[in-house]
Amino acid sequence: MHETLQEVMAAVDDIEAAGEARRNAFDQAVGMYIDDPVTPSVGVSVWHGRVMEIQIVDEFCRRDVNEVVRIINGVIINAYAAWHTHYLQLLGENGVGV
Repeated sequence: MHETLQEVMAAVDDIEAAGEARRNAFDQAVGMYIDDPVTPSVGVSVWHGRVMEIQIVDEFCRRDVNEVVRIINGVIINAYAAWHTHYLQLLGENGVGV
């Protein structure tokens, strides 16, 4: 095989391996966040880049609406940040750069 063709084929193999590593990291990455580690009122889990679960304690719903919205949004954003951090960590463990 010609040397240039071998280089191209090796590059294709590298691209395919990186794609597989990204898919595996995407499948395995999880992010979770709660509003208060001592007495949590809201918890969110993210998997596959989507909110998988939101848990809210009943008494939390009695708070002011603006406060509820602010806290829920903050917990969701932080759960996504945790998911993204875990995704990047898994990529790094597999030798895939971002």
